[in-house]
Amino acid sequence: MDELSGLYNRRYLKAVLAKRKNTDANSLYGIMMDVNDFKYINDSFGHSMGDKAISTMGNILFKSIPDAGIAIRYAGDEFIVLLTDADKACVLATINEINKNISRFNDSKAEPFELSVSMGYAEFGIDDNAEVFLRNMDDKMYEEKCRYHGAAPSITE
Repeated sequence: MDELSGLYNRRYLKAVLAKRKNTDANSLYGIMMDVNDFKYINDSFGHSMGDKAISTMGNILFKSIPDAGIAIRYAGDEFIVLLTDADKACVLATINEINKNISRFNDSKAEPFELSVSMGYAEFGIDDNAEVFLRNMDDKMYEEKCRYHGAAPSITE
């Protein structure tokens, strides 16, 4: 477990993906996300508020994902949600729920910072391995991050 976010950690993710390779598991989708402007939160409000932002994201993800989902803190301000036995509609519904809960947090003005994330999702293909799966999510997330900075339509529109 990741102490700061309260979510599973990267080591757990590796174990889950390694186990997947040896099973005939049902569908698996992943959503990778990165907190937009996280450096601004740290620089403007201090690292303790950056820690609070990570903790808040953990709470938001915990509330936003289906019961069968797994939320993971992947790296500094990056998170992954794994959805088993899911389809694209479930993935998009989860993305929408995450965004809705982020908006609720921002509207509450509970903290001096606001949150937003760029997300990308991918399916763990039958011929994929963990590296390909993670790269596919990362590529999609990076596309969303570019749209965020360029104000183009997002994956949920």
